[in-house]
Amino acid sequence: MKCWRGWANANNLNRNLPMTPIHHIRPTDSDYSTRLVAPLRLINLIWPLPEPRDIEKWRLRGTHHFVIYSEAEPLAHAGIFVREVFTARGTIPVGALGGVCVHPDYRGRGWGRDVAQAAFDFLPQLGVEVSLFQTPVPDFYARLGARLVSNRFHNGSNPADPFMDVYKMILPASFDWPEGDIDINGPGY
Repeated sequence: MKCWRGWANANNLNRNLPMTPIHHIRPTDSDYSTRLVAPLRLINLIWPLPEPRDIEKWRLRGTHHFVIYSEAEPLAHAGIFVREVFTARGTIPVGALGGVCVHPDYRGRGWGRDVAQAAFDFLPQLGVEVSLFQTPVPDFYARLGARLVSNRFHNGSNPADPFMDVYKMILPASFDWPEGDIDINGPGY
């Protein structure tokens, strides 16, 4: 199994938690689809959908997944892929963060922070400087160095906001983010 940057909770030793590896599932892995079956169960537990999610769509858009397991059961997940968004300043490639979740029975251990941070730490390998994402918990991400943005977001000529959550954020907070409308060039994530 491939692990990302060692172990979760490495900076949080005072919580008396076991050191937990963060596994990196790459879209180029030959067993990508097989390895995503279990994390998909966790995502569906947190955000159930009437139709099944398509693992092949994740592979095609190059989604990297960061997962904490207990034995074979996923307990925390974050995914990130590159999306080019259109702004008044031109096209900006962003790290599209999504699917950050922790199994309800295992919350409060810092694992959501750990998988989200692993995804953010991977931005340079994706060739992007900034992550753009939606969230219902902005304070959580502010502690990781993100900030709220107040642009109007749309997808192409559809004026409706493609994001489900009210709060949109970028990381790092210091990134020179443009004002004005942002076309996220695809569905919300």
